[in-house]
Amino acid sequence: MGVKNNCFTHALGVEEAPDFVRLLHNGDARFIIPKVLGDLGFDCREVTIDDSLRDGEWRIFFAGLYRTIYRFFGFECEKDDYHFARQGEDGKWTQRDIDCPVVDCDIIGIVESCNDEEIPYYFFAVKRRD
Repeated sequence: MGVKNNCFTHALGVEEAPDFVRLLHNGDARFIIPKVLGDLGFDCREVTIDDSLRDGEWRIFFAGLYRTIYRFFGFECEKDDYHFARQGEDGKWTQRDIDCPVVDCDIIGIVESCNDEEIPYYFFAVKRRD
């Protein structure tokens, strides 16, 4: 299928998902994310950080695409990247980098950084279909 143990799989609560970067090159994330999640068996609608959620929904955050520098084995490469975070039932936000443990995150700080760097970001309400 694609990727395992990254921010996207954490946001959805799944073990594996498609490689998202390739999909995002085909258009606006605001429209692609609901389509991809629909294909994976989720209902998805765009919301704000403060909108009320419906029964069974949780909120996810998406930022991207943005250019980033990766360092591997002594050399650097620039590539497109994205990031997802998930809001738990307790209101706390968590994130996961590739093959790393889930950690708490400061979503307000992340949003402020996105605004400073002019990185597009969105919030979505997600629910697994019955």
